[in-house]
Amino acid sequence: MTRLAMAEFRADLADVVSRVQHGGEPVVIDRHGKPAVAVVPIEMLVRLQAAEDDADRKAARRSLREVAHEGHGLARRTEAATRTLGDAVRGAAGPTGRASAPQGT
Repeated sequence: MTRLAMAEFRADLADVVSRVQHGGEPVVIDRHGKPAVAVVPIEMLVRLQAAEDDADRKAARRSLREVAHEGHGLARRTEAATRTLGDAVRGAAGPTGRASAPQGT
């Protein structure tokens, strides 16, 4: 992989773009001696974006499965709590089906 200083890249921009486009090799541009950016062939960028999109889709599916799995547990807990609450309300209502008035002191 070719590396160029920023000043060299600026001076030879058209040549660098042509080499990347026709040669297919990325060029890393250094700023202050450290890699800053890369010029890559468009085909490479398209493949990179497709791989990234695929990884995002897989992560989203995994998250949806986890939420669905947790949701089933939540639904069961909600149903159990509803039954418990219903039993408590029916028990407080007494045999007539009406809640009894609180007893005063």
